[in-house]
Amino acid sequence: MAKKNEGAPGIDGVTFATIEAGGGESFLQQIGDERVTNTYQPIRVRKKEIPQEGGTKVRILSIPSIRDRVVQGARKLILEPIFEADFQSGSYGYRVEINEEKSRIVDLRKGGSCGFLGFEFRRVRSLPGAWRPQYTPKLKKRTALLAKRRDLLRKFASQPVGRVIELINPILRGGVNYFAVGHSSRCFAFIQDWVERKTRRHLMRARNRRGFGWKRGSREWLDNVLGLFPEYRVRHLGSLPKVARAR
Repeated sequence: MAKKNEGAPGIDGVTFATIEAGGGESFLQQIGDERVTNTYQPIRVRKKEIPQEGGTKVRILSIPSIRDRVVQGARKLILEPIFEADFQSGSYGYRVEINEEKSRIVDLRKGGSCGFLGFEFRRVRSLPGAWRPQYTPKLKKRTALLAKRRDLLRKFASQPVGRVIELINPILRGGVNYFAVGHSSRCFAFIQDWVERKTRRHLMRARNRRGFGWKRGSREWLDNVLGLFPEYRVRHLGSLPKVARAR
């Protein structure tokens, strides 16, 4: 995957041709060993200035080494269902660089809101009347999750529902696990209802019938028998492992 994207070498100067000359399998084996023994360390990214339109400004492009691109790609394969964070490409393993043009100060006390890592942050009153922070999944992230699910249903419309569920469950699991903190309950309820309707419609179309088949099986039947992802739960920060909270 990294080779398909090509790209210039990182600060170490190692190219794909160099890696293949030394043996691709040994290259991957070394990375795997370092990951297993927890000795893997990313290499500093190479900086390159890219002129912007008009020639008055430049954009700093961060180019990671190929080995780091391979590790990032491997992580992406695992974390793809999780919504992409708005990190600058190549910042893995280092402090995130702040884009001053896209950064701003928001006063939540004046009704403002801000987005970060797929969440929208704002200040609201609790039922007892006290002010508290609230962070919920951004609408466009929820839309992106449902769009992936919808596209899969269209692409595999002729496939058995079991096969479709195998494909959509990782997407649902990744998205829910990522947003399973904060105040995501209402969003999760919407997603779960939407997924159930689409799954039922897929089942009925496979039988050349109309409707959603509400009387043909309960939600528990979809979850326990067909194996549809059921874990739409919000976890409190206090219940997370210390390592997860620290991250």
